Amino acid sequence: MTEDINGGKDKAMKYFVVYKDGNVAQMSQFKTTTAAPFGTSKIILDDGTKVAQADVQSFQDNIGFHTRSSDGTFVIRIKKGAINVYQSSQIAGIDGTKPAFVKVAWVQKGDKSEIVKLTPNVLKELVRDYDPVTEMVNKIKGSFNYKAMDEAIDEYNLHKTK
Repeated sequence: MTEDINGGKDKAMKYFVVYKDGNVAQMSQFKTTTAAPFGTSKIILDDGTKVAQADVQSFQDNIGFHTRSSDGTFVIRIKKGAINVYQSSQIAGIDGTKPAFVKVAWVQKGDKSEIVKLTPNVLKELVRDYDPVTEMVNKIKGSFNYKAMDEAIDEYNLHKTK
């Protein structure tokens, strides 16, 4: 997947937290507490209020825009458009020696729909309203051909965000 984490940021606000109830808190700078081993850090608002991650739906820091996926984990938006693309890292292939971290791609149509793992079948559903990209997706071989899916998303976004 081609990444544009800076392009994935919300341009209207620099730093903010969106609570699970939909309320938004803007911040002049982004600060967090340091998490103890096996603990979770908290976001510190300008007034000193500490916000637990469990109460947060999404936030934007100096790295990018982060939100919760359909499984509840935080993912970072790497592409903004008619189809938004997010990324997370997961541990995979633990064979008793070293864990391997793999990047997992997630997608969302528009800004309000559920964020789900990217597969060719999911992508087919998202692009079914634009035949040229549907044809591109139908030619994709293999469930982890991210390059082909990335090209299809770019083509869709090019024509649907005009």
